[in-house]
Amino acid sequence: MDRFVVGFAFTQKEEDRRVLLVKKNRPEWQRGRLNGIGGKIEMGEFPEAAMARECLEETGLTLDWERRGLLKGTNLDGRPFECHLFYAYSDEILGFRQNEDEILGLFVPEELHALEIVHSLDFLIPFGLSRDRLPFMTLAY
Repeated sequence: MDRFVVGFAFTQKEEDRRVLLVKKNRPEWQRGRLNGIGGKIEMGEFPEAAMARECLEETGLTLDWERRGLLKGTNLDGRPFECHLFYAYSDEILGFRQNEDEILGLFVPEELHALEIVHSLDFLIPFGLSRDRLPFMTLAY
């Protein structure tokens, strides 16, 4: 089974909310689309450690991530996967560094509908914006 993490980091001020996203080059089905920070969980690695590592590698940031969900399903190639969902809330994201070849940017969440995004962001971004401490979300598809 393939195991992944994805995280959505938001600025703190509700009146000027931004989310840090990555314009993906890979995998092919995500090419040109925006997605959260993340990647594969390495062998023997816990999801929390993978999220911290991926964030540092991609953005140069060390954030306080909240694990709030899990997506399970089958990839387009027929392989089963799980993807652990994380959220962070910090104005530190304003100081991100471009460390890899996939372009980082800050976006207004309400304007994402007009951009090319990974489709699950339609519900993952609003879930993170709610900050209502809803119980852990598990979705299977």
